[in-house]
Amino acid sequence: MSFIQEIKETAELRGDEKRNVIIEQMNKLRKFQDENERREAEAKLQAEKEGREAKLQTEERLKMEEMRTQLEWQRYKHRQVSKMNTTLESGGTRPVQKEAADYDRVKVALQKRYNLTEDGYRQRFRTCSPEEGENPSMFIVRLEAYLKR
Repeated sequence: MSFIQEIKETAELRGDEKRNVIIEQMNKLRKFQDENERREAEAKLQAEKEGREAKLQTEERLKMEEMRTQLEWQRYKHRQVSKMNTTLESGGTRPVQKEAADYDRVKVALQKRYNLTEDGYRQRFRTCSPEEGENPSMFIVRLEAYLKR
């Protein structure tokens, strides 16, 4: 039934019948509006959820990168201690121990080795593209991480 036909039929009704039809149509309209509001709220929640997930994934990647750096530091330190012990056994001095204990020197060396310097992040920022399965918000978060470093 077309909208015009509904209006004609409503105009022909009298009294309580007309009031009931109007109330019924108002209820349909309210239900439709409520459904649209619910859909919009769900879409907003979904977008927020995707944003949080992208942020968490980026934070996890950065944490893993930090853990790898720490592991490399521990490995380097262990190798240096082994070298120091070998040097001491052969009657040498302790300059190796001082180098192994200098965290800043080791950190800079590891950053250069894994291209974690300012230039490295600049290059990553300029050459990056979305990875497979990465949605736009996740890609943006990753770009922001490169900019902050």
